[in-house]
Amino acid sequence: MTYINGVSQLGGDNFVKWKTEIGFILLTMDKDHSLRMPAPVAPVSQGTKDTTLAARTAADKKEKERWEHSDRVALSLMNMTINPSIRGALDKEPKNAKDFMDKIESYFKGSDKANASTLLSQIVKAKYNGQGSVREHIMGMVNMRDKLRDLDCPLNDAALLHHVMM
Repeated sequence: MTYINGVSQLGGDNFVKWKTEIGFILLTMDKDHSLRMPAPVAPVSQGTKDTTLAARTAADKKEKERWEHSDRVALSLMNMTINPSIRGALDKEPKNAKDFMDKIESYFKGSDKANASTLLSQIVKAKYNGQGSVREHIMGMVNMRDKLRDLDCPLNDAALLHHVMM
C-alpha cells in the first residue's frame, strides 16, 4: 500500500500526471486489467454436443473474478486519490473503473483548454527578471512547454526559443 503515497491527489490541474501515476501503480500491482480490457462475458454453447463448454465456463469464471478484483482495486485507488471537492462532482457509484476514468477525463477536458490558455499566456509574458539563474528561467519555460504538449497544444522549439530570448 505504500504505492498510494506516491500518487498526487487529483486536483484542478494535474489530471494527466494523476492518470499516469494511477496507471503505473495498477500496472505494477498487476491490477490494470479492468482499465485495459472489457468485462469478460460468459461463454455460449456452440451446439448440442459442445464438450468444451464446462472448461470454458470454468476459465471464464476465473477470468471474471480476476477482472472484478482488478476493477475494485482500481476504483478504490482512484477514489482514495481524488480531492473530495472534485469527488462530489463525479458519479457516486461508478459502473466500472474504465468508465469512471473516462468520465473523469471528460470532466477535465474543458479545463484542459483553460489550462492550455493560461500556460500559453504565461509563456508569452515570461521575462527573465534577474533573480535566479538564466538556466532556471529556461527550464521553467521548457516545463510549461511540456505541460502544453501534455494538453495536446504543442509549442515547437523555434517558438519556445523566440520567447526565451525575449
